Amino acid sequence: MDRSALARLAGQLALPAGLADEAAGLAEAALGARAGGCGGIPGRVLAGIALLAAARQAGVPLFLVEVAAALDMSVFVFGRAFKYALDALGLRAPPPPAGAYVRRVAAGLRPLAQPALRVRGPATPCDAERPVCGHACKRALLPRA
Repeated sequence: MDRSALARLAGQLALPAGLADEAAGLAEAALGARAGGCGGIPGRVLAGIALLAAARQAGVPLFLVEVAAALDMSVFVFGRAFKYALDALGLRAPPPPAGAYVRRVAAGLRPLAQPALRVRGPATPCDAERPVCGHACKRALLPRA
């Protein structure tokens, strides 16, 4: 397993520093246990698979789509290769808790701009005899022009 390719891919995906080393150790241990390798999966794809598996084991929210895009692959092809490699190498990669993904996505969102509001006309009290009225008994809030 080429550690420089793993480090480059981890840097491209902005992953924590030690995750590339953990992925390299995971891949070397898995490939060492299996003499035949991993069925002809290219090294760069195997690096992405190892990074994704290590990220999931460490609880780091990393989307399969992001790794596939970093490898310039189809998501479906990478997903199949990931599933095949997990089964062939006997790796375990449970997904992190859903809250980790939600926090990660929410951190990347920008807040929506709130329009400034102004009051149109003075507020008039509701007539006690007409509880549901059709005139301006409530403040009409409009966006500031």
